[in-house]
Amino acid sequence: MRKRKAEGDPRPPGVPRITPQDIQDKEFRLSFRGYNEREVDEFLDELTEAVAELIEENRRLRERAERGAAAGDDPGEVLGRAREEADRILAEARREAERIVRDAEERAAALAGPVGPEERRAIGAFVRREREFLQSLAALVQGHAEAVREMARRARERAGEAAAEPADEARDAGSE
Repeated sequence: MRKRKAEGDPRPPGVPRITPQDIQDKEFRLSFRGYNEREVDEFLDELTEAVAELIEENRRLRERAERGAAAGDDPGEVLGRAREEADRILAEARREAERIVRDAEERAAALAGPVGPEERRAIGAFVRREREFLQSLAALVQGHAEAVREMARRARERAGEAAAEPADEARDAGSE
């Protein structure tokens, strides 16, 4: 796992960050009766695009949440929208993952014919890695949702402090 590149990274510790470049740079060893290299490359290209889109969407959501907090939007509304968006992204990622796994299983069945124990182990390893990726993606989305919740909490605190200052000034002016 890579170290965080920026000190201001809002993700909680332990949430892995995988970049599109990490996906493109990943190399797989060839083995007897291994996967079709072209199909693996195509899948990695699809995965790279999906991760890049999610990272960009995450950036846009953070900016939108910050603008909403700065514009005086109700933090509860911002938080609600962020939760809905996080749930939508997570559901979409799960659907996409199910489709990818289903496609991979269909391709493997078509290419391999009868599946022996060695092939089952190889497929099992792939499915485990896919599951790990999806779990890390879910953790990333949950981390984002938590960061948005924290930003909303801070915005509420600032709004409360800002509201308290004029009241204190009015009270001080009235006592003179």
